[in-house]
Amino acid sequence: MPLLSKKIRNICTIPVKVYHSIKFAYQQYERFESQCHPQDQFAYYGEGAVIQENVSISWPDRLYIGKKSIIQRNSIIHSMGGVHIGDYAGIGHGSILVSFSHNYLRPDYLPYDNKVQLKPIIIKDYVWCGFGVRIMPGVEVGEGAILGLGAVVTKNVPPLAIVIGNPAEVVGYRNKEKFEACKLEQKNAGLRTLSFFGKYEESIPNYIQKKYKKELIDLGLL
Repeated sequence: MPLLSKKIRNICTIPVKVYHSIKFAYQQYERFESQCHPQDQFAYYGEGAVIQENVSISWPDRLYIGKKSIIQRNSIIHSMGGVHIGDYAGIGHGSILVSFSHNYLRPDYLPYDNKVQLKPIIIKDYVWCGFGVRIMPGVEVGEGAILGLGAVVTKNVPPLAIVIGNPAEVVGYRNKEKFEACKLEQKNAGLRTLSFFGKYEESIPNYIQKKYKKELIDLGLL
């Protein structure tokens, strides 16, 4: 009897498992559909631009994305106040851009009222945003700048600047002559490296090879 009862319970649970599987699959489908935006919904959608799956965009008609630019997976773009992304720019996985702020200094209601300030985010050409970057309302990121992994950008970033940290600070600049030469020669690979070059050209800095020789050997990298 105990064995029979167990078999009966197993049979009875099959439809429940199937139901939950179908329900989960449908919820994922609905989520995917809600985050798919036809190109004609945008203020502008440049040739060759890519918005990957699971990107949430609050106001597509207030988002401008230039040619060959990319917004990678799991990013959140609150574009109520306008987000303008130039050409050959990249927004890394899981980034958040917010282009408006609530009225909290002298609100008519708490914690804030229905008044919002629209503060466009401007991202110039050739900007590279690493994974998990946060860009605050009203920020302009200059041409060719690099926003490092997890940077929280609270103020304007100069052209060619490299910024990291929370809040993000300038730690260096790209080589201007090399940058301008690449522009002049139209060496525009965009942010989809593998699809453009076919493979990565790997190298390990000498100081890392010396410091971590054993570990690199263990990893099969030396």
